[in-house]
Formats: sequence, structure tokens, C-alpha cells
Amino acid sequence: MADILEGVVMDVVDGEMIELEVDRIDAPNASLYGAREFIRVSDSDHASRLDADEEESAARMALDYQDRRVRCYVEERDAAGRIIGELEILSDARRREPYGLDQDGE
Repeated sequence: MADILEGVVMDVVDGEMIELEVDRIDAPNASLYGAREFIRVSDSDHASRLDADEEESAARMALDYQDRRVRCYVEERDAAGRIIGELEILSDARRREPYGLDQDGE
């Protein structure tokens, strides 16, 4: 079974990589993961489109993932220590607010 990370996408680095603020880890060795992880999205067709340049790919990634809560199914780490994994969008909510408050504090 793959390790699973959940959190909010804080930044889209380029057409294939995001920065995830991790708030949930489902893994036998959770200490392998930090509070923020860079993830190269393996299921993304954004970076593989031949007709899209890097800027367009990054814009598409931002539309899909920026500020959204996601689940990452970890496949491996690359030589630079970044996670390679598949993402699943869980919600559009940036963060879960405590005590049932929405983002406006109501």
C-alpha cells in the first residue's frame, strides 16, 4: 500500500510540481515526511502536452490545484528528495476552519 499525504496546495512551482502543506500522513513511517513537501505530479497531463509551453502548463496546474485540499498517493522520491505521486482533489477549501467557522469567521 502506498503512503498517503493530505494537505493544501500552497504553491504551483511549475507545470508538473506543487508545494504541499501536509496536515495528515498515513504511512508506516510518518517521520519520512515534513510539514511541507514538494511533489512532482505523476498523473498530470499538464507537463506532457506537446502544444503547451512551461508557462501555460504551470497556469493549468494552478487552475487545477492551487489552494485546494488534495490527497497524494506517494510513489517514490526522486534524487533531489522530491516526492513523485498521484494527486486527488478533495475540496476547494483552503483550510478547515476550527469550531465550524467559515473563512470569513462566521
